[in-house]
Amino acid sequence: TLPLKIVECLKFLFNSRPVYPRSVEITRSEMYNASLTGLTTFWMYNLFPLLQQTGNQIQTANQRQRARGRQIGGYTFDQRQETLEVQELLETTVSLIVGLAKLEDGEMVGSCKDNSKLSLRYTLVEQMCAVDIARPLAVREGLLKDLVKWMKSNDREKVRPAATSLRDLTSTQDKYMAGWIHSQIVSEGAVREIVQLLENNEPGVQLAVTQILSSLCVAPHTRAAVVEAQCIHYLISLLFEHFNPSNQHSQELIYAAGSALLQLAAGAMTRARVFDDDYMELDDAVSPDKRDKIINDIIEKGAIQPLVNMASVGERGKLRSMSIEVLRVISEDTSPVRETRLRLCRDGAAGAVGNVLQDDVNEITSYLKNGQEWKLEQFKQVPLDVVNELHQALCTLANMLDISESFEGRIEGCMQIAKSGGLKSLLTLSYLPFTIDSLSTAPDHVDLTDLLIESCRSLAALSPLLLSEMAAVDGHSAWTCELLHALTTILKRLSTKENSKEGTEEELPEVGYELKNDSLRGLAALAKSEPLQPLIVDKCLPLLAMAKAAKTDRNDVANTASHVFLALGYAEDELATQVAGNDAKLLGDWFCMQRSLLIQAMAREEIRHLVVQTWKDVIAEAKNKEKTTPNLVREGSAHSSNSSESHADVIAESGIDEVFENIVRDEYSAALRDSVLSQYEHMYKKGKIAHNSGCISSSVDGEADGLLKRNVYPLNDVHVEKEWILGHQDFIKKSSKMGEAKLRYFQMGRLQHLLNSCIPSKLLQSEILPLFDLRPEASFNFRALNMPQRRYFSFRREGQLVQSLCDKQAADGDSEDAHWTLGFTNSSFAGEFSETLVQSIYRCPIIRGLSFIRNSDWEKARTTDDESDADEGSGLLANLAGSLPPWVSDLTFDNVLNERSVKALVAILETMGKLSEGQDATGSSRMLLAGASTDSVGQKQGSFRFLGICNSPLLKQKDSLWDLFFSLLGRPKARESPNPGPLASLRCLDLSGNDLGDENCASVLGIIHQKEAGCQLEQLDLSRNSIREGARIKEVFLRYVDDHRYNHRAGLKISKSWRSSLSKLNLSSNKLNMGDLAMELIDLLKNDALSLKTLDMSCNDLEFPDFQFVDILCGSLKKNTCIMELNLSGNKFDLKMIDNIIESLKTSHDSGVSFLRFEQNTPILKDSQISGLESFQRRSRSVALDRFRERQKNGAKRPSFESDKSSFDIISNDSDGWGPALRRPDSRPNIARNPSDRKLPPKSENTITVLFSAPLVFKDERNKLRPFAKLDFDMERELLWQCLKEAKRDIQLSFDNATIERLLLSMQTRSSCLHYSGHGHQQYLPFEDGKGGPNWFQNQTLKTLLNKDGRREAPFKFVFVSACHSGLAGETFASAGVQHVVCCKQESELKDTAALAFTRNFYSSLAIGNTVKDSFELGCKAVRATPNLKNAEREMKKFVLLPRDGNHDVPVFNACALPEWPKPNSGRQLKQYEPIRGKGIRGKGLSRTRSLYFGGARSSELSTRNMMQEDASPSPPQFFMGREVDMYHVLCAILEKRLVSVIGDPGIGRSSLVCALCHYMNERKSTITVVEHIFYVKTKQGRGNNRCRSVIQTLINKLVEAGKLSLPPQMNELGIEDLFDLVFNALKNVKAMIVFDRTELFQDDDTQRFLEFLSSLFSETRSTRVLLTARSRLGLISLGGVTAHYHDLCGLTFEHTVRLFAHLCPHLHTNAERQEFFNRLILDADQADVKPDDVGVDERTKRWFEVVGNGMPAKIEKAAYTIPAHEVATLGKEPKTE
Repeated sequence: TLPLKIVECLKFLFNSRPVYPRSVEITRSEMYNASLTGLTTFWMYNLFPLLQQTGNQIQTANQRQRARGRQIGGYTFDQRQETLEVQELLETTVSLIVGLAKLEDGEMVGSCKDNSKLSLRYTLVEQMCAVDIARPLAVREGLLKDLVKWMKSNDREKVRPAATSLRDLTSTQDKYMAGWIHSQIVSEGAVREIVQLLENNEPGVQLAVTQILSSLCVAPHTRAAVVEAQCIHYLISLLFEHFNPSNQHSQELIYAAGSALLQLAAGAMTRARVFDDDYMELDDAVSPDKRDKIINDIIEKGAIQPLVNMASVGERGKLRSMSIEVLRVISEDTSPVRETRLRLCRDGAAGAVGNVLQDDVNEITSYLKNGQEWKLEQFKQVPLDVVNELHQALCTLANMLDISESFEGRIEGCMQIAKSGGLKSLLTLSYLPFTIDSLSTAPDHVDLTDLLIESCRSLAALSPLLLSEMAAVDGHSAWTCELLHALTTILKRLSTKENSKEGTEEELPEVGYELKNDSLRGLAALAKSEPLQPLIVDKCLPLLAMAKAAKTDRNDVANTASHVFLALGYAEDELATQVAGNDAKLLGDWFCMQRSLLIQAMAREEIRHLVVQTWKDVIAEAKNKEKTTPNLVREGSAHSSNSSESHADVIAESGIDEVFENIVRDEYSAALRDSVLSQYEHMYKKGKIAHNSGCISSSVDGEADGLLKRNVYPLNDVHVEKEWILGHQDFIKKSSKMGEAKLRYFQMGRLQHLLNSCIPSKLLQSEILPLFDLRPEASFNFRALNMPQRRYFSFRREGQLVQSLCDKQAADGDSEDAHWTLGFTNSSFAGEFSETLVQSIYRCPIIRGLSFIRNSDWEKARTTDDESDADEGSGLLANLAGSLPPWVSDLTFDNVLNERSVKALVAILETMGKLSEGQDATGSSRMLLAGASTDSVGQKQGSFRFLGICNSPLLKQKDSLWDLFFSLLGRPKARESPNPGPLASLRCLDLSGNDLGDENCASVLGIIHQKEAGCQLEQLDLSRNSIREGARIKEVFLRYVDDHRYNHRAGLKISKSWRSSLSKLNLSSNKLNMGDLAMELIDLLKNDALSLKTLDMSCNDLEFPDFQFVDILCGSLKKNTCIMELNLSGNKFDLKMIDNIIESLKTSHDSGVSFLRFEQNTPILKDSQISGLESFQRRSRSVALDRFRERQKNGAKRPSFESDKSSFDIISNDSDGWGPALRRPDSRPNIARNPSDRKLPPKSENTITVLFSAPLVFKDERNKLRPFAKLDFDMERELLWQCLKEAKRDIQLSFDNATIERLLLSMQTRSSCLHYSGHGHQQYLPFEDGKGGPNWFQNQTLKTLLNKDGRREAPFKFVFVSACHSGLAGETFASAGVQHVVCCKQESELKDTAALAFTRNFYSSLAIGNTVKDSFELGCKAVRATPNLKNAEREMKKFVLLPRDGNHDVPVFNACALPEWPKPNSGRQLKQYEPIRGKGIRGKGLSRTRSLYFGGARSSELSTRNMMQEDASPSPPQFFMGREVDMYHVLCAILEKRLVSVIGDPGIGRSSLVCALCHYMNERKSTITVVEHIFYVKTKQGRGNNRCRSVIQTLINKLVEAGKLSLPPQMNELGIEDLFDLVFNALKNVKAMIVFDRTELFQDDDTQRFLEFLSSLFSETRSTRVLLTARSRLGLISLGGVTAHYHDLCGLTFEHTVRLFAHLCPHLHTNAERQEFFNRLILDADQADVKPDDVGVDERTKRWFEVVGNGMPAKIEKAAYTIPAHEVATLGKEPKTE
């Protein structure tokens, strides 16, 4: 109590009046001074030390009591007595000090005029305010007024302590008390005075005042007063004036000013982060307009630049951290007026932030990373200020890069962050390891997850910026590869969880979804870059497919994943996406096939440049010579040249198109190729970082193999693909500056490697790409679909992709005359591969060649796949030869056949040859009677133009096997038979690399050069066969020449000479230096004794040391008129010999050897020698061109392959530039009219009507609807189309639906042939009822109908019933008078393969005029000869020809031959194309036209196909099943109602159902008359509330495409009501059905607008119907007077769930395996029809239901693709019980 008494005494002294002890006056001022002195001493030596000991206890007690509301008079009831005494002592002391402060200066000084006491008072007040627990007491005592008074005095002695004291008062640690003190300052009106003190130049005062303002700006209720005092410009001035990082005082001052600005900016931002939770519930007193003014003042007054300067301080400190935080707050301003983020970028804020990132990340990694390992447990050791600063910098950067208004501004920020090293730091942070569980935690401080999230945000924002041209110029685009890898790494960690099932996606916390969405956003931007697309597909495609298919509440993630797919070229409604589903391998196949076609277009461009360089000078000289002679060289091209200069213009400018009129232009892909090359140049060539610097990180290379690893060159590796495209770009740039020889050398390796992967046989390459020949008709157009390396058990889904791609390419005007090859490299085959491949090729009639190759990587691939003991499928490949459709003319087996498979191939070819003999024997006379020549018939099945059996090590030293094969080429005295051998149609044979030796090679050459053998082989490749001396081959050639060509002894040509068909011979790499065969062959070229156009003897180490070779070579070339190419490259000719050859050939002016090749000679030729050879070749090419022009002038025609062999004696081997080719004949057939006693049918009855019957459902005996099995009419339609296309007869073909009305119509039109295809039944012929149901047509009713009106003759001469169990129906047709009926036995069910073989051969024979009997027998033989068909004999006997005793030895058709089928309509010229809408390569939106003659049935006119329109909707999934009953209900409803809605949850199959229904209706134009056009509109996922407008605009675009509406100008400016009116006017009188898919995506406002649209639509139109899909019902009774009909879509039945799972599961390969799986799961037939929610589901069914997807198609698909193989084997098996 003593201190308290002392203070009481001092207080008494302070309050006492003047006294006069001993007559001495003690004045008040003296008592004040004494009290001040004593109080100061007491404070310093007693109270202040005591407060240091007990102050915290007092403060804590006060806070607790305030929280309880129990504080009374400063005393607390629950504190110790000592604390109470100290509290009382403090209050008394503070009261006394404040009392002293309130005194006027005069009162304190008195008459002594001693100002030192005043200083003591100021010091005491400062010391008191410095104590935290004393501050509230001082404010309560009214100290604020006195301090304000001191500040107003302008007295330096008062201002400084006042400012210091006030700073201490406002910075109390007790936030509650601080708020009260701040309020008191505001209420006292002190803020404005405080602000004005900033003009005080005294450093201490400025610092204190700035710190006061910083404290006052924290709370919202005092911030308004600070704003009103207009302190912002003062604070910013301080930032400019006092920035000096080396001065401590300046740093403190700037820190305080910056902190004040930070709080002001944070309070003004409407989206500011939470800085202080205690203040967030308080209302901000600053109005919105004033908040905007605060930010505006901060920006406009120039605060950004000093803040950037502070942030650029090299060392970390509170100044830099504060500036980064201010920049972060400012960066949250999104005002389009201020453009704050743009200013930040322009003022270098991004660069400053980048420096901070680099410093902080380096320090963090020093704690966490040891080498390549992360040690996350040490994160707690990282200083908190480092983590916080880094987090603020990351947020700042992410905000700055989000500038929607200015792409240039973001680019500038991107450049700064890249140059400062911040980009590398971001990438480092992105690799911070995390787990799914760690994302679920929410610590109260910044952790690694926060850093990862913000860095990912920034990387996503940087993704599109690094792809810009500016980034490329500065060399920063190369970072995109690293960026891609970082985002992929994050996505991988988020997509799978450790120890989880394969491919399953875990539920993520909200932070995880945010992180995934940002990663996908970055990938969506990077996916727009062509150079990065292969990388994304390689590394990310499985993750993207998983994210897109994930069924969560986060639609934004799936939507962003969809954007990535769109950027990669996968159209949202792409058939390929429907086929592939979420199978990443198939999606990768689709991408790689399209990418490969693009690269092939680049290769074709290089080939065009080579052709130009080879012939342009020669053609130019010819034009100059013949300017006065018309019609010798064409003056114009059939093609227009509107492409870019780097593509088609090079042809037009060179003038070669006047000779090479068919050369491919690739105009449709020119724009895309230009774009790709430009992007590759930007990324890898521009700027400081060269393309070969390895921008793709080593971490990428070190990862596991991606999807592209199994693809074919150059797509097997992203680096290889990159180098190929960059090499192509270099070639294009340099091609015009290099000569022909250098040009060929420049591109030789890269281009040749690509060609080898596309066309494995070099012989076939030279045929399709005659770069060393003059072939004016050549198009140089090749397309290859290279399938990836894998083990194929089936080709069903891959075939769908191939078909889709072929359909797209068929719309390409440049692809009509292309040679299409489907290739398989390093793959093995099993299961149903062969059967499904054949079916796929039947759907793709543009495919001309098949290749199977196994190269040096084959053994490695087998080891990797653990398939070293697996069946390689060689036998399946050999069997293909007998099953392929006839348009497949080229077949290549490269290192895939063994001895057994070759024997099988020979047997199959022999069988097919016998089949062809029967067809020819019965058909040749029919063809002549029909007025056609034999050359107008298409190629026969099993007849090939090219066959390659190459590089087969298993066939070495198998002489007997080769003899067996060679016998197929020709036989002695074969000319006495019209069919000399099974391979008589073969024109090219590639036997390279088989090590045949001299004997076997001589055998095949002997057959070719034997006149009686009948072999028509024109090109032969015997390279790499170890011929060596070649004695036997020399004998063959000498015998041929002596017998048929030239008598060397007499020097005369034989009068009745015969010329072998061989025109191209390749003997390279055969070690011919060991004999004189090479010399002899060159000598035989003299006088055209050997009529070869091409002779290749390269790489044989030929030397010829004596100069006799020069005389022989030059003499032969001078006296030869046939040879075009003589290849002697890769040998060892002496350079002097080369000089002599060049010198000798200078005098030759008649030689046509256009290509005399000595490349890669040892030693290398000199430049002068290369120039000399080029000069000779130029002269020779002129000669060859003159000969071509002469023949063109004389109208010489090229003989067709089917012409009589004697025609080759005249022109086939002349050096006319035509040469052999694998193209179809274009010549019109010669019509011959031969008399005959046989009565032929009238030509007017050459029609075939095809009726397809596909009802959806039928009723069983319990009157329950049951689905019909789905039938594949597409293949049957395509097959019939191709049969007539090959026959080229004037036969009309039409397709329709099998209804009674359509049958009657076909009877009335007297169609000569009726083809019925549908479901079979023992008693009925099920027709359609027009509403999706069946019309059970009884056989007796059918008979009555056919004999209606007592007609004597049946309306049809021939009926083909393509249905199982069709025997009774066939008997009915026959008994009704139909002369010829083909059907299936009553009790039989046909296999698809058998029906395919029979139908194809039967109709091909029947169409060309053969009799029904002969055609039927030919079809049966084809079934029996089908190699892939088990029990072929039994299948053949199922076909029946009725009536059994009828005369079937008569033809059905008497049709004239046509140059091309189908015959063009009246008014249309031959080869005119039907315009349709197409997408071209990778869906780039280029317009296309599709040829009626190039494509198949799908390319025919809509009226022929009985279709409403081309594309009614997206295709349903490939294995769409189990929805027939639902389709029936919806179809019946839409035919009766105008508004139908399909209701169901996402993933249930709503979209697939309506798409399937649209296709079903579209194919029934003649029967569904209430709808004439279908418009399918899909609601897109996206942001914003304008989806209704987007949907209506999509509908308007479809109306424009359909010709129902003209696109109005400035449509984007029209209001939504105006758009509605456009639709209403267009559909007013149209019978249309509009499908609005996924309407649940509409937001509230959009939903209301959409309902208004529907209501008005029904009111304004008469016949428009609407079909919706949604999650729930509309909630309205009617719209526009139309009542809605709802169909609730449920899950699939157990049967269809299991079947769909079996078809989708990649571990079930064959039909047998799928059937076994089905039987294993479904044991009870009653359980097959149950659904998941049915009452009758037993426990076993329920358990397996859940495993295979529970009836939900989306879940079924996911389960099928994610289930491991070993689990599939156990499904359905009950566990064993003890």
